[in-house]
Amino acid sequence: MKKLSQIQIRDPFIVPRSDEGKYYMYGSTDKNIWQEGTSFEMYVSSNLEDWEGPFEVFRNYEGFFSDKNFWAPEVYEYKGSFYMFATFRRRENDLLGTAVLKSDSLYGPFKLHSDGVVTPKEWCCLDGSLYVDDEGKPWMVFCHEWQ
Repeated sequence: MKKLSQIQIRDPFIVPRSDEGKYYMYGSTDKNIWQEGTSFEMYVSSNLEDWEGPFEVFRNYEGFFSDKNFWAPEVYEYKGSFYMFATFRRRENDLLGTAVLKSDSLYGPFKLHSDGVVTPKEWCCLDGSLYVDDEGKPWMVFCHEWQ
């Protein structure tokens, strides 16, 4: 068990689960995220002060389209599955883009759901978030960075 003050995490995103009485915190965690961050971890708490973990929920693997700059994971439940929207620096053009990963559990493992990034390939994009409109249609809101 760790106190919140003992956890080093960037881009924290918390998923509250009132049915469980728990909070799940995801974030960018490798020591040098600006160069070689290649995983996402998650912590679990019932009071937002004492946390269990970290639990690795995604790690880079052979053949993945990126090998550095894994940033800002956000996790949403949608139609019975969990979707992670995360930023990755692409090998093909060295630009940031947002991809979607999927898992059946908040503990992962999350696996690539989209065909690479879902943001425009010629743009530098980050910080994707899920938005579901009044008709139930999912959308992604994201940031387009100026280069």
